[in-house]
Amino acid sequence: MLYGLTHLTVGSLTDQHSASSLRDCNSQGSPSDCCLDSDYVEEDQSSNHWFKQIFRPVERWIAAQTQMGFALYIPLENFAKFRAANVIVCVNDSSGLPVVFLKWLGLSRASIVYFSQGLSDRIATSADKFWCRRFFLPLYRHLLLQCSQILVLGEGSAQHLAEVFNIPHARIACIQFGIDSQFWHPASAASAAPYLLSVGSDLARDYDTLLQAAPDDLPLKIVTRLPIDATHRGDNVEVASDFSDTELRQLYQQARLVIVPIKDVYQPSGQSVTLQAMACGKAVILTKTKGIWSPDLMRHLDNCYLVSPGHVQELREAIQYFIRKPSELSRIGKNARATVESDLNSQRFSEDIKDVILQLGA
Repeated sequence: MLYGLTHLTVGSLTDQHSASSLRDCNSQGSPSDCCLDSDYVEEDQSSNHWFKQIFRPVERWIAAQTQMGFALYIPLENFAKFRAANVIVCVNDSSGLPVVFLKWLGLSRASIVYFSQGLSDRIATSADKFWCRRFFLPLYRHLLLQCSQILVLGEGSAQHLAEVFNIPHARIACIQFGIDSQFWHPASAASAAPYLLSVGSDLARDYDTLLQAAPDDLPLKIVTRLPIDATHRGDNVEVASDFSDTELRQLYQQARLVIVPIKDVYQPSGQSVTLQAMACGKAVILTKTKGIWSPDLMRHLDNCYLVSPGHVQELREAIQYFIRKPSELSRIGKNARATVESDLNSQRFSEDIKDVILQLGA
């Protein structure tokens, strides 16, 4: 995804339900505020652009070496917008790296605001591969140093990114992510169904641990595009994907409990799902990983239930805790909603991004 600003004037940014995207933004403030003249670009899955067809095999090879895509065709398909922008905000690594690469080649003078979400984990776990260690690691370090600002969504991510790529920590800033708490909201009437719910398709999801911990007598709905190992998958498990935001909100609202199992990575994996569920007033069982994004705000047995990575028995006990104490579902769910409204909402997130952009234009 690529967020390009063609003019830098005072204004506000807002997200559009989805935790992973920054949409076309207009002023949210008073009439005296100017808006940021902006454009938003994302991958067109239906596109058959000739360069996309040619470059796909190359991107697959790069992904095999680094576990991270390199979607060069996205800025090239939108080259006019890319050239016109004076600030480009890249909201993930697979599109951000090619944008910075083109800037390095002298094809853009834009300031680059680069969100890194998982690159350091992928490179660290691929470092035993020759091409990753000898070519992509130094190349990506060089590209990251071309960015005007590198942003991450958790302090664990900032530290690991600096260590893996030998980047001065001062070049990396951590901002607090937030979601649209007006869209993600509790159901107007209590309608909890007896199912457990887990959502997410990034590679850090740990569905093996979940399937071993989940009780056989409760339905478990998993929303993912990842392949699910049939070894521990019982008849009570339903796997599906491709829900709209509205449909996903209804799944949250009707679930008894939301579980977000994560491998122990520095990437703030599970962040958007957790906050969406919390905003819907649901108690969430979340893995406390090295990359947990807000350790001061995610409080065990207050607004969530935290478990250790890969610990089947601990996760099993967490699920049983809520089965034995159903009143805790309501108490923790209400506290979760309040936390999102006060600290983890899209308005605060948008203001932080706006401040970064305006500082670049100062």
